[in-house]
Amino acid sequence: MPVGVVWLVAVVATWVAATALLATLIKATASHATAGHVIGQAAVSATFACVFVAGPATAAALRVRRRHTQRRAALCGLATAALILLFSYSYVAATGAPLRWAWQTLPPLVIVTVAELSLALRLRRRCRDQAASERTPPGQAPPGQAGPAEFG
Repeated sequence: MPVGVVWLVAVVATWVAATALLATLIKATASHATAGHVIGQAAVSATFACVFVAGPATAAALRVRRRHTQRRAALCGLATAALILLFSYSYVAATGAPLRWAWQTLPPLVIVTVAELSLALRLRRRCRDQAASERTPPGQAPPGQAGPAEFG
């Protein structure tokens, strides 16, 4: 599976899960809100978290993963997310808006970013393992795995 498809699957899967979770949380706290309002607010919040913060972080991590270890790729993705949040918060501060609400969004953004990065890197590793096993001739194991047991 190409890296672009891995990125898209990770972003969409995380967005769907985050939207459902946020809709549940919003409905629990705002009992008089309509279903359309709850879903709309959850979708916008999940879009910010999954696409604008975690999306570029995941793309950077997948790009770094091509040449480096998974640990370095994850650190690069988290650093990218931190830079995006820093620029977002500096923009909010420059507009004169209170930063009190911005700090409350930090833990959910970190959780969503880590989940999306983890999903993307696992998908990428799984796709690479499957591609390696498809390229090996029958009777031989992919590199780093034991071959089939021989009887007889």
